[in-house]
Amino acid sequence: MIVGLLLSLLYASLPPIKARATTDVITCEERPVRQRSPLLKDSSGRYRVVAEIVLRPNPGGENCRVIWNLRQAKAAGTWHSIEILDDEGNTLSEQELEILGFTPNNEKLVLRTRRSEGDSDLYLLVVVTLATERLRTYDLKDFLRGKREENCPVNLVPEGITAEGWVVVHPYSGEDLEPGQRPCIGETTWIYDPETKRRKLAPNPPLLKLSGTLSANR
Repeated sequence: MIVGLLLSLLYASLPPIKARATTDVITCEERPVRQRSPLLKDSSGRYRVVAEIVLRPNPGGENCRVIWNLRQAKAAGTWHSIEILDDEGNTLSEQELEILGFTPNNEKLVLRTRRSEGDSDLYLLVVVTLATERLRTYDLKDFLRGKREENCPVNLVPEGITAEGWVVVHPYSGEDLEPGQRPCIGETTWIYDPETKRRKLAPNPPLLKLSGTLSANR
């Protein structure tokens, strides 16, 4: 009893954990599936957000309709959903939605979707302006255009954004390597402007610092 009391006092005195909020990985099944992340709060206490994925099997059972949502509530207000993406014919085996955090002024929220099949991961970066609920998606499909060898499987992981709106990208090879074999692409960090398709090497990228506090309470 004494030990339990001491532990409860210890955990009560610990500062809130600052981390990312991620859904569990889910796959298409014969019945509808819903998965939600832990709740994340901004530093001002104004916003509470939860990532949500909903999978609904299509007739015939060959694929699923996948809906990525952001559940948002202001302070102690009621919850509502902001639809991020609706994919009616998704055949990929794994789905995941991750909240990377709030921007320093708490005006925007950065999220990352991941769709996976085998060794291939497809990512999409999403930035939500919270006051207007306006979404901007960053697609990396042109990042490697003309920049890689044929038959070079590459996964592009968006790590965040810069103050100028460039996407910070970390590519890594999706190939199975033999001992001593070098990957077909170097694993370094870049910044990429989706508007102009320009990219620059950035070993120490000027990432916007994202934050958030995980909470068990909704």
